[in-house]
Amino acid sequence: MCDIVVVGDDMKRPDPATAVRRFKRTVFGDGREDQTPSFEPDGGTQRALDPEDTPDGAGRAGRTDPLGGEGATPDELVDAVFDRLAGELGPGAADALETAREDLKSGLDGAATPGDAPATAGAAAGLDYHRILHRIGTPLFVLDAEGEILTWNSQLERLTGVSEEDAKAMEMASMAFYPDGRRAKTLADKVIDAPERTDEEYGVPRVESASFTLYRDTSVMLDQDGEEVHISFSAELEETMRAIRNGDLDARATFHNDDGHVDASLLGVVDELNDMGDTLRELIERVDGNANDLVAAADRSAEAAVDVEGAVAEQNELLGEVADDVQEVSASMEEIAATSNEVAAAASRAKDAVADGVDAGEQARSVTTDLTGTSETLVADVTGLEERMAEVSEITDIIADVAEQTNMLALNANIEAARAGESGSGFAVVADEVKTLANETGEYAERISRNVAEVQKQATETVGTVEESNQQIQRAEAEICDALDALDDIADAVDEAANGIEEVADANDGQADAIEGVTTTIEEARSHAQDAETAAGRIVDATESQTSSVADLVDSVERLHDDSSA
Repeated sequence: MCDIVVVGDDMKRPDPATAVRRFKRTVFGDGREDQTPSFEPDGGTQRALDPEDTPDGAGRAGRTDPLGGEGATPDELVDAVFDRLAGELGPGAADALETAREDLKSGLDGAATPGDAPATAGAAAGLDYHRILHRIGTPLFVLDAEGEILTWNSQLERLTGVSEEDAKAMEMASMAFYPDGRRAKTLADKVIDAPERTDEEYGVPRVESASFTLYRDTSVMLDQDGEEVHISFSAELEETMRAIRNGDLDARATFHNDDGHVDASLLGVVDELNDMGDTLRELIERVDGNANDLVAAADRSAEAAVDVEGAVAEQNELLGEVADDVQEVSASMEEIAATSNEVAAAASRAKDAVADGVDAGEQARSVTTDLTGTSETLVADVTGLEERMAEVSEITDIIADVAEQTNMLALNANIEAARAGESGSGFAVVADEVKTLANETGEYAERISRNVAEVQKQATETVGTVEESNQQIQRAEAEICDALDALDDIADAVDEAANGIEEVADANDGQADAIEGVTTTIEEARSHAQDAETAAGRIVDATESQTSSVADLVDSVERLHDDSSA
């Protein structure tokens, strides 16, 4: 039997595309990835690889891959083909080749994640690493860093009689290999426990000649029929796979079971490896053939592109003429715009002049109103002056009466004084009356003084009012002059607007001629565009031919997949 053990921290939940790539690189290439375990078929010796050490890629420089690719994955083969085509066809075919490359890759990008249903499209449908391991005709299983079983392939199910589901449910893989309990751990479990000291801890032989950490062990187990199976061969398969990886597609494996310890069904691993080499060679030959078809199709595309280039060049020349006509139209439009701006400015000035005229009229009206008020005030002042003068007249009459009475009293006082002699009572009364009258006369005299002062004040205000009225009349005259000037400005602005309108009309006439020239040029450009469309049709035909070639390439990859699954 063959016990292939894979250990590594990153195998817990592997990305399907990464798993496929790593598996292919193990078989066909030798690229190293950090913390990535490697596994190799070991035709009879139970082997385990330390997850920290993988082959260092010796011999890569000597490979002669016919397509120049580094690995043998479908994506890498496609990239190699199209990279070579790009170098042969040059930059002009880059876009078409890139489109074909992406279409082909999308057909190959169908790998399902572990546990998912198989993909329904693409040449790589179902190529996740679980499916790959199940299709290998060698019994093998995969452990993660914790010793849990990730994959228990169908050949191992057939050998041990334990299903993958049951194996995953077991505490350790050794329970499936050695149900009689002869071994508590498989070699894989031992390597997980002590990756660099397995030989010291468990006495497992270490291969000193290997450039990486490699342990070999031999054992005897019971298969599902209870028969003993010896574990014993590996070197021939390893060398053959390394030769294929380095580009020798004619390398084939041979094995002689002279001692009879190896079951005949396990010897089929050699045939499977040789079939894989044949299938790989066939794939490369098919890819080369389809690549030639792609080159021819690209040549046809290039010829059509030359025709398109000529039509486009002529069309560009016509477009240059269109650009010149458009520039003339643009110049006319700019002239129209400038004239329109002048018209707008003239209209704005006319509007401003009218507004100034209205303002002048309003100001004249305000001055007139003020003048009217001043006149009314002047009339009121004069009226008040007349009233004050009337009061002065009345006071004057009173003073006259008082003076007359004073004279009478004075006369009576004299008479009484003469009559009484020493009797002075009467005289005293008269004297009091005279005194009272004298006081009243003084008060009225004071009133007369105040009224006279008021009259003087009113006279002064009247003079000021008259002067203010005169000034307002002068301002009214100035405002009227401004209004007349504003009306003159309005007339000038109207004339300027009329001139601008005439210029707009002239510019429109020239624009009509330019538009006619543009129309003619556009018709010519349309004719050449039809020619370009015909050439584009030829490009489409060539592209369809390319698509057919790419489809053949996809079919080749799919047939490779089907052959590998058979």
